[in-house]
Amino acid sequence: MSKLVSFFFLFLFLTPIGCLLHEMGHCLAAEYYGVKPILHFDRTTTFVKDIAPKIDLLIIVWGILSTLLIGTFGFIMAILKRTSSNLIILWVSLAFFWSRELFNLFVSLFLTRGNYTDEVMLAQALQIPKLTIATTLGVIGFFIITYCVFIIIPQKTRYQFIVGGILGSVFGWIFWFHWLGPLLLP
Repeated sequence: MSKLVSFFFLFLFLTPIGCLLHEMGHCLAAEYYGVKPILHFDRTTTFVKDIAPKIDLLIIVWGILSTLLIGTFGFIMAILKRTSSNLIILWVSLAFFWSRELFNLFVSLFLTRGNYTDEVMLAQALQIPKLTIATTLGVIGFFIITYCVFIIIPQKTRYQFIVGGILGSVFGWIFWFHWLGPLLLP
């Protein structure tokens, strides 16, 4: 199997896995604070109508943090463990969890006008300009992704990684958000 096809399938599967891990961050926080979460394919809701603002804020934070912690772990490992090309791809793939932040910045700026993402809701809850967190994390995500692609990924596989990663992520997003996700976790 070509590297491009391998990268395509890697990102095809990592996209829904990343979404689920993000939502599991919300669910774990909700459970911890005694709020019964309901896991959907694209969000986490609760049975509780009036959640204390502090607890609601922490539930939002833990979704974001779960993604950032996985991405940061992958990035650190990719920098420290540059020995095996297969492991490098694994670590960089985890570092690409930061791409969610770049995607959410794009969504906040151009598609929803800043009214949908966790980062925007967190900023509003903290009473800071609504794109502050999305922009900060999006910029950090951009630099991490750029560093991984142009410094860590070997030049001989860079093109296949970029094309396979983009196509796999797009198809993974479509696959999860428009077919499998609504089927499994409506």
